Amino acid sequence: MAEPTLRGEHGAVLVSRATIATRRAGRYADLLAQRLSRQAHVEALPGGYRLSFSGGEGLLDCAPEALSLMVSAADAPSLADVRDALGTCLERLGRQDRLRVRWR
Repeated sequence: MAEPTLRGEHGAVLVSRATIATRRAGRYADLLAQRLSRQAHVEALPGGYRLSFSGGEGLLDCAPEALSLMVSAADAPSLADVRDALGTCLERLGRQDRLRVRWR
């Protein structure tokens, strides 16, 4: 199945999303941003964070019952790298709560 695309200023952009049910979305977003700050530029936003990697971008959006992730990149390998960075790190951080990231 093809990844959804958006049209950005530099052409087509691939996008992938995941929503993870948790009552601790804010805490996990804080931990994820802190942990990935060595790999990405982190910008605090109202209700979440923007993480800018060399190959793409990740947005973390905190809601009372869920943490939403949206990643974007110009090509499939870069999209996979950003998804892997966010997803793997979040699953490690949320091991006790059995968090699983399912990209769509």
